[in-house]
Amino acid sequence: MRRTAVIALFAAAAAWASPVSDLRDGQNISFDLLGATYTYSGFQSGAGVIADEDAPPTCVVKAQGSLDITIDLADLGAPFSAVVTFTGTEVNANTVRWTADTLINQCVTVVVDGQSLQLLIRRVWGQLTGAAANEPGFVDEACNRFYNVRVQETGGDAQTWVNVETYALCQQLSFLRIDFQLRSWDFDIAGGVNCPGDANGDNQIDFADLNIVLGSFNQTGQGLQGDLNGDGVVNFADLNLVLGNFNLTC
Repeated sequence: MRRTAVIALFAAAAAWASPVSDLRDGQNISFDLLGATYTYSGFQSGAGVIADEDAPPTCVVKAQGSLDITIDLADLGAPFSAVVTFTGTEVNANTVRWTADTLINQCVTVVVDGQSLQLLIRRVWGQLTGAAANEPGFVDEACNRFYNVRVQETGGDAQTWVNVETYALCQQLSFLRIDFQLRSWDFDIAGGVNCPGDANGDNQIDFADLNIVLGSFNQTGQGLQGDLNGDGVVNFADLNLVLGNFNLTC
Protein backbone atom coordinates (compact mmCIF):
# COMPACT_ATOMS: atom_id res chain seq x y z
CA MET A 1 0.00 0.00 0.00
CA ARG A 2 2.78 2.42 0.95
CA ARG A 3 4.72 1.57 -2.21
CA THR A 4 1.63 2.33 -4.33
CA ALA A 5 1.13 5.64 -2.55
CA VAL A 6 4.76 6.66 -3.16
CA ILE A 7 4.51 5.78 -6.87
CA ALA A 8 1.29 7.80 -7.12
CA LEU A 9 3.01 10.71 -5.38
CA PHE A 10 5.88 10.70 -7.88
CA ALA A 11 3.46 10.48 -10.81
CA ALA A 12 1.38 13.35 -9.53
CA ALA A 13 4.46 15.50 -8.98
CA ALA A 14 5.69 14.82 -12.52
CA ALA A 15 2.33 15.89 -13.91
CA TRP A 16 2.81 19.31 -12.34
CA ALA A 17 6.16 19.93 -14.04
CA SER A 18 6.25 23.28 -15.88
CA PRO A 19 9.44 24.36 -17.66
CA VAL A 20 7.92 27.77 -18.47
CA SER A 21 7.16 28.35 -14.78
CA ASP A 22 10.78 27.55 -13.93
CA LEU A 23 11.91 29.94 -16.65
CA ARG A 24 9.73 32.67 -15.15
CA ASP A 25 11.05 32.03 -11.64
CA GLY A 26 14.69 32.41 -12.67
CA GLN A 27 16.66 35.62 -13.13
CA ASN A 28 18.00 36.53 -16.59
CA ILE A 29 18.39 34.14 -19.52
CA SER A 30 21.29 33.13 -21.73
CA PHE A 31 20.45 33.65 -25.42
CA ASP A 32 22.59 31.86 -28.01
CA LEU A 33 21.66 32.57 -31.63
CA LEU A 34 22.75 29.53 -33.64
CA GLY A 35 21.77 30.97 -37.01
CA ALA A 36 19.42 33.27 -38.91
CA THR A 37 19.04 35.08 -42.22
CA TYR A 38 18.12 38.65 -43.04
CA THR A 39 16.95 40.49 -46.12
CA TYR A 40 16.51 44.21 -46.71
CA SER A 41 14.70 46.11 -49.42
CA GLY A 42 13.74 49.63 -50.39
CA PHE A 43 16.34 52.39 -50.73
CA GLN A 44 18.92 49.58 -50.70
CA SER A 45 18.37 45.84 -50.99
CA GLY A 46 20.30 42.68 -50.25
CA ALA A 47 20.53 39.69 -47.97
CA GLY A 48 22.82 38.11 -45.42
CA VAL A 49 23.34 35.17 -43.12
CA ILE A 50 24.00 35.34 -39.38
CA ALA A 51 26.17 32.39 -38.39
CA ASP A 52 26.62 30.93 -34.92
CA GLU A 53 30.07 32.52 -34.56
CA ASP A 54 28.63 35.97 -35.38
CA ALA A 55 26.48 35.97 -32.24
CA PRO A 56 28.07 34.34 -29.18
CA PRO A 57 25.86 33.60 -26.16
CA THR A 58 24.79 36.72 -24.32
CA CYS A 59 23.15 37.23 -20.93
CA VAL A 60 19.76 38.85 -21.46
CA VAL A 61 18.06 40.90 -18.75
CA LYS A 62 14.97 39.24 -17.23
CA ALA A 63 13.45 39.96 -13.84
CA GLN A 64 12.57 37.09 -11.53
CA GLY A 65 8.84 36.40 -11.70
CA SER A 66 8.51 37.67 -15.27
CA LEU A 67 9.04 36.27 -18.77
CA ASP A 68 9.79 39.69 -20.31
CA ILE A 69 13.30 40.12 -21.73
CA THR A 70 15.27 43.19 -22.82
CA ILE A 71 17.87 42.65 -25.52
CA ASP A 72 20.00 44.54 -28.03
CA LEU A 73 19.38 43.12 -31.51
CA ALA A 74 23.11 43.56 -32.17
CA ASP A 75 23.72 40.81 -29.60
CA LEU A 76 21.58 38.55 -31.78
CA GLY A 77 23.75 39.23 -34.83
CA ALA A 78 21.70 42.05 -36.41
CA PRO A 79 23.84 44.56 -38.36
CA PHE A 80 22.71 47.41 -36.08
CA SER A 81 22.02 48.17 -32.43
CA ALA A 82 18.43 48.43 -31.17
CA VAL A 83 17.44 47.74 -27.57
CA VAL A 84 14.01 46.11 -27.48
CA THR A 85 11.85 44.67 -24.70
CA PHE A 86 9.98 41.52 -25.70
CA THR A 87 6.91 40.72 -23.62
CA GLY A 88 6.86 37.05 -22.64
CA THR A 89 3.66 34.98 -22.64
CA GLU A 90 3.16 31.40 -21.49
CA VAL A 91 1.41 29.69 -24.43
CA ASN A 92 1.33 26.47 -22.43
CA ALA A 93 3.49 24.76 -19.81
CA ASN A 94 6.12 23.92 -22.45
CA THR A 95 5.88 26.86 -24.87
CA VAL A 96 6.75 30.52 -24.43
CA ARG A 97 6.29 33.39 -26.89
CA TRP A 98 7.95 36.78 -26.77
CA THR A 99 6.39 39.67 -28.73
CA ALA A 100 7.49 43.25 -29.36
CA ASP A 101 6.26 46.29 -31.24
CA THR A 102 8.53 49.17 -30.28
CA LEU A 103 9.24 52.62 -31.68
CA ILE A 104 13.01 53.14 -31.45
CA ASN A 105 13.66 56.43 -33.31
CA GLN A 106 17.42 56.06 -32.96
CA CYS A 107 20.07 57.04 -35.48
CA VAL A 108 22.94 54.52 -35.78
CA THR A 109 25.85 53.86 -38.08
CA VAL A 110 25.86 50.53 -39.91
CA VAL A 111 27.73 48.93 -42.78
CA VAL A 112 25.43 48.04 -45.69
CA ASP A 113 26.87 46.55 -48.89
CA GLY A 114 30.33 47.40 -47.64
CA GLN A 115 29.53 51.08 -47.14
CA SER A 116 29.04 52.99 -43.91
CA LEU A 117 25.52 54.36 -43.69
CA GLN A 118 23.56 56.42 -41.17
CA LEU A 119 20.27 54.64 -40.41
CA LEU A 120 17.27 55.80 -38.45
CA ILE A 121 15.96 52.72 -36.63
CA ARG A 122 12.28 53.65 -36.58
CA ARG A 123 10.35 50.56 -35.44
CA VAL A 124 10.97 46.94 -34.40
CA TRP A 125 8.18 44.37 -34.28
CA GLY A 126 7.97 40.61 -34.26
CA GLN A 127 7.88 37.53 -32.09
CA LEU A 128 10.08 34.69 -30.87
CA THR A 129 8.51 31.33 -30.02
CA GLY A 130 10.31 28.57 -28.18
CA ALA A 131 9.71 25.07 -26.84
CA ALA A 132 10.88 24.79 -23.23
CA ALA A 133 12.06 21.63 -21.51
CA ASN A 134 13.48 20.86 -18.08
CA GLU A 135 16.99 19.43 -17.89
CA PRO A 136 19.19 18.33 -15.00
CA GLY A 137 20.71 21.42 -13.42
CA PHE A 138 23.65 22.95 -15.27
CA VAL A 139 25.88 26.00 -14.99
CA ASP A 140 25.48 28.60 -17.74
CA GLU A 141 28.68 30.55 -18.43
CA ALA A 142 27.07 33.56 -20.15
CA CYS A 143 24.98 34.50 -17.10
CA ASN A 144 27.14 32.64 -14.55
CA ARG A 145 24.04 31.08 -13.05
CA PHE A 146 22.68 27.64 -12.31
CA TYR A 147 19.78 26.80 -14.65
CA ASN A 148 17.45 23.91 -15.34
CA VAL A 149 15.53 24.91 -18.51
CA ARG A 150 16.44 25.06 -22.19
CA VAL A 151 14.29 26.73 -24.84
CA GLN A 152 14.68 26.14 -28.58
CA GLU A 153 12.99 27.82 -31.53
CA THR A 154 9.77 26.21 -32.69
CA GLY A 155 7.18 26.91 -35.37
CA GLY A 156 9.47 28.21 -38.11
CA ASP A 157 9.00 31.62 -39.73
CA ALA A 158 5.29 31.59 -38.93
CA GLN A 159 6.06 31.74 -35.19
CA THR A 160 9.50 33.37 -35.03
CA TRP A 161 10.28 36.50 -37.03
CA VAL A 162 11.43 40.10 -36.56
CA ASN A 163 10.91 43.11 -38.84
CA VAL A 164 12.77 46.41 -38.58
CA GLU A 165 11.71 49.67 -40.25
CA THR A 166 14.69 51.94 -40.98
CA TYR A 167 15.49 55.05 -43.03
CA ALA A 168 18.76 55.93 -44.74
CA LEU A 169 20.57 59.17 -43.88
CA CYS A 170 18.52 59.25 -40.66
CA GLN A 171 15.70 61.01 -42.50
CA GLN A 172 12.18 59.60 -42.24
CA LEU A 173 11.32 60.00 -45.92
CA SER A 174 9.45 57.33 -47.87
CA PHE A 175 12.03 57.05 -50.65
CA LEU A 176 14.81 56.47 -48.07
CA ARG A 177 13.01 53.61 -46.30
CA ILE A 178 14.81 50.26 -45.85
CA ASP A 179 12.90 47.31 -44.41
CA PHE A 180 14.88 44.53 -42.70
CA GLN A 181 13.41 41.05 -42.19
CA LEU A 182 15.13 38.56 -39.88
CA ARG A 183 14.04 34.99 -40.58
CA SER A 184 15.10 31.32 -40.27
CA TRP A 185 15.86 31.72 -36.58
CA ASP A 186 17.65 28.97 -34.67
CA PHE A 187 18.34 29.73 -31.02
CA ASP A 188 19.15 28.03 -27.74
CA ILE A 189 18.02 29.73 -24.54
CA ALA A 190 19.12 28.71 -21.04
CA GLY A 191 17.25 29.81 -17.94
CA GLY A 192 15.22 28.69 -14.98
CA VAL A 193 15.74 28.52 -11.25
CA ASN A 194 19.20 28.98 -9.82
CA CYS A 195 19.21 25.86 -7.63
CA PRO A 196 15.93 24.04 -8.22
CA GLY A 197 14.56 22.15 -5.25
CA ASP A 198 16.96 23.60 -2.65
CA ALA A 199 14.55 24.45 0.18
CA ASN A 200 17.13 25.06 2.93
CA GLY A 201 19.79 26.92 0.93
CA ASP A 202 22.64 24.43 1.40
CA ASN A 203 23.11 23.99 -2.38
CA GLN A 204 22.12 20.34 -2.20
CA ILE A 205 18.79 18.70 -2.98
CA ASP A 206 18.26 15.82 -0.59
CA PHE A 207 15.91 14.43 2.07
CA ALA A 208 16.23 17.61 4.12
CA ASP A 209 14.57 19.57 1.32
CA LEU A 210 11.97 16.86 0.80
CA ASN A 211 11.07 16.95 4.49
CA ILE A 212 10.67 20.73 4.40
CA VAL A 213 8.28 20.58 1.45
CA LEU A 214 6.26 17.67 2.88
CA GLY A 215 6.13 19.34 6.29
CA SER A 216 4.56 22.46 4.74
CA PHE A 217 2.47 20.68 2.14
CA ASN A 218 -0.82 22.44 1.27
CA GLN A 219 0.06 25.42 3.46
CA THR A 220 -0.43 28.90 1.97
CA GLY A 221 1.18 32.23 2.72
CA GLN A 222 4.20 34.32 1.86
CA GLY A 223 7.70 33.32 2.91
CA LEU A 224 7.02 29.61 3.46
CA GLN A 225 10.33 27.74 3.36
CA GLY A 226 8.83 24.97 1.25
CA ASP A 227 7.40 27.39 -1.34
CA LEU A 228 10.15 26.90 -3.89
CA ASN A 229 8.50 28.71 -6.81
CA GLY A 230 7.20 31.70 -4.85
CA ASP A 231 3.51 31.27 -5.69
CA GLY A 232 2.40 31.41 -2.05
CA VAL A 233 1.41 27.76 -1.71
CA VAL A 234 3.35 24.54 -1.08
CA ASN A 235 2.03 21.89 -3.44
CA PHE A 236 3.05 19.35 -6.08
CA ALA A 237 4.86 22.01 -8.11
CA ASP A 238 7.33 22.50 -5.24
CA LEU A 239 7.54 18.76 -4.57
CA ASN A 240 8.37 18.17 -8.23
CA LEU A 241 11.33 20.57 -8.00
CA VAL A 242 12.79 18.45 -5.20
CA LEU A 243 12.05 15.06 -6.75
CA GLY A 244 13.11 16.12 -10.23
CA ASN A 245 16.51 17.32 -8.99
CA PHE A 246 17.09 14.89 -6.14
CA ASN A 247 20.79 14.33 -5.25
CA LEU A 248 21.78 17.41 -7.25
CA THR A 249 24.61 19.59 -5.90
CA CYS A 250 24.68 23.19 -7.11
